Amino acid sequence: MSEYQYYEFPAIDRPLCGADMRWLRSLSTRARITPKRFVNTYRWGGFKGDPVKLMTRCLDAFVYFANFGYCRFMLRLPAGSISLKQTRAYCRGRSPRPVKARGCVLLEFVCDGEGENWDPADNGSGWMASGVPLRGVWLGGDGRCLYPAWLLHVQSEALGERTPEPPVLPGLNERTGPLMALADFRRIDRTLIDVAAERSGPGGTTAFSGVQLRAVLRKLPASGKGRLLIQVLRKEDRVDRQRVLNGLGGRMVADNPLSRARRTVPLRTVGELFAEWDGRGRNT
Repeated sequence: MSEYQYYEFPAIDRPLCGADMRWLRSLSTRARITPKRFVNTYRWGGFKGDPVKLMTRCLDAFVYFANFGYCRFMLRLPAGSISLKQTRAYCRGRSPRPVKARGCVLLEFVCDGEGENWDPADNGSGWMASGVPLRGVWLGGDGRCLYPAWLLHVQSEALGERTPEPPVLPGLNERTGPLMALADFRRIDRTLIDVAAERSGPGGTTAFSGVQLRAVLRKLPASGKGRLLIQVLRKEDRVDRQRVLNGLGGRMVADNPLSRARRTVPLRTVGELFAEWDGRGRNT
């Protein structure tokens, strides 16, 4: 079987300008480049550009898919929307992991399924549409994606039996589309997710209250309020709530999605999770 690689970078917050598109073209003469995305495929060789540099400059997400089993997914987030200290418990090895970049943080997920059977009908082009909603979900205050990403290390037996699980996030038992898309991307057994979700409380609402927003807006200087208003007025279609919240930056860090983890529930060990999963008839 010949090698196949797929690269896709969408521009979500703003369309690519002419200078951005010319810069991207200098990195690849054969890529499909539009104001909304950069897409390229390879049957031999590979893309020479650095995904971190592309995302730091002008692109908001990245999917890499290869038929030899290696996949990579990254989301560009405002620096104030993610607490590096709070994510530490969920981050093992290379995935998931936050990558600090200029003015932002890149949240990276990797799956190395070398040796697994590859579906020839899967060319990688569908992963972005199913995975990129995680960005809006995170910015809306829902950080559940980190826990199932951590579960892959349990599934692959990469952690010691006495390793404690990280704090269980609420709503883990609510199988939303973006959450399950990530589980499929990471090839996580659904039975293992069910076992892990037993200690999870209800998801509830992740919306910021009017009181919270008014308190933050009162602290913003007039110039900051003006920038937010310009963002709203320049939007040609409906106002994108998350884009406005992005403008608040680190001022919302106290409401980081990971702050809602259930810290009063006793944490299980990797050995306990694995034993319960094994007893229910794991599928991997």
